[in-house]
Amino acid sequence: MIEHILTEKELDMVVGSDIPTISVYYKDSCPLCKVYINKLKKYDCYFYLLNVTEHPDLFRKYRMSMFLPETRLYKNGDLLYIQSGVLYKKQLNEVFNLIKENTDG
Repeated sequence: MIEHILTEKELDMVVGSDIPTISVYYKDSCPLCKVYINKLKKYDCYFYLLNVTEHPDLFRKYRMSMFLPETRLYKNGDLLYIQSGVLYKKQLNEVFNLIKENTDG
C-alpha cells in the first residue's frame, strides 16, 4: 500500500515510529520514480512516499540524495537502510528481512 507524506509532522512520525517503516523519496518529473512506485504497489507492505519537489525543506532536513528515487528504512529515528535508485526484488527482500529482524514478537 502506498501512503503519501504530506507534512513534516507525518514524515517525523514515519521516521520516529517504533515499527520499521519504508519511506521512498521521489519527484513527479522523474520517469524512473514513476516506474518504481508502480512496482511497489504490487507488494503487500506499506510504503510512505514523499514528493521532494513539493517539500524541499524536508529534502534538506533529512539530507536526501539527489539520485532519486531513494528508499530508506527507519525505526525509532534510526536509519537502518538507504539506497538510491530502483530496488529490485533481491534488494527489496533484504529490506523486508531487516523489517523482520527489527520487529518485536
